[in-house]
Amino acid sequence: MARMGEVLAEAHEPPILVGHSLGGAVITGAGDRWPERIRALVYLCALLPDGPDFFTRFQPAPALAGGMRPAADGSVMELDPAVVRDAFYHDCSDADAVRAAARLRPQPARALAMGFELAPERFGRIPRHYVECRQDRAIDLASQRAMHAKMPCSVHTLDASHSPFYSMPERLADVLDRAAREGP
Repeated sequence: MARMGEVLAEAHEPPILVGHSLGGAVITGAGDRWPERIRALVYLCALLPDGPDFFTRFQPAPALAGGMRPAADGSVMELDPAVVRDAFYHDCSDADAVRAAARLRPQPARALAMGFELAPERFGRIPRHYVECRQDRAIDLASQRAMHAKMPCSVHTLDASHSPFYSMPERLADVLDRAAREGP
């Protein structure tokens, strides 16, 4: 998270941060710590924590149930390759799914222990957008909607899987452009 603060401090103007999946926790953490350095937050079928106990309550979607497991030393969470295509890329071409799956890496387990204060005068002042994906099997639509209902956002909807940047990049670009134009 320290590196995020450095990047934000070096920016010529406050950027719009886009967080996908677990990246939603990262941009939430940034917004919690450096709200004055951020123009807006965009959650792309992402986790949108609502407080310090978020990760104790959050349940992965059935497509990932049992497919995420800690490494032997507990430092990272690994995905079972057998669940990846169905959970993340079911509406993508075979070639894109293979290329994308090859790029997946274990995720730091400490990310699932992040805490968030989310003070209204800090995090609460940052404009938020949520891009929900109707066909998402990693973070199901009901979970996405429950999160953005608790933490109000401008909501944009795509009929896509967890990876619209592969399955419908032009439509996603249009949504991101629209979110950027809406401004703070």
